[in-house]
Amino acid sequence: MSENSPALDAIDLKIIRELSRNARITFTELGKRVGLSVAAVTERVRRLEASEIITGYGVRVNTKKLGFDLEVLIRFQGPGERWSALNKMLQGYPEILECWNVTGSDSYIFRVMLKNTEHLQKLLGSISMHGTLNTSLVLEKSVEHTPVDYLIQQQKQ
Repeated sequence: MSENSPALDAIDLKIIRELSRNARITFTELGKRVGLSVAAVTERVRRLEASEIITGYGVRVNTKKLGFDLEVLIRFQGPGERWSALNKMLQGYPEILECWNVTGSDSYIFRVMLKNTEHLQKLLGSISMHGTLNTSLVLEKSVEHTPVDYLIQQQKQ
């Protein structure tokens, strides 16, 4: 934990894990799962929000049901002087779900959802003018953890 973050105990971690699995869980149900009263669990959640450990709540969406049949990782290599223009351009592509500036031989890695291979070709054509691309089609997500899963495992050791 950083100096600015409060120490988390096992119950805090269980609360975060339960909320990450189902953000719509009621405080009554959450309290049952972590062994606290509604008032106590509500206070802990509010404290986690106030300390910005919990920064928001979300929804997981099945992109295939929305017509996006491909998930792709695109690795990008390009000179630093092009990054600003690339970043600005990428803002216009909502199919780029995440973009990470990384160390190593790549400059960026993008996670992209696409309707089909034609959609992929069009996107690659737009980005390729800025640098070299290497594309990987995601076949399956075999592991998905939250940061709290790691912290809970560390507490057990």
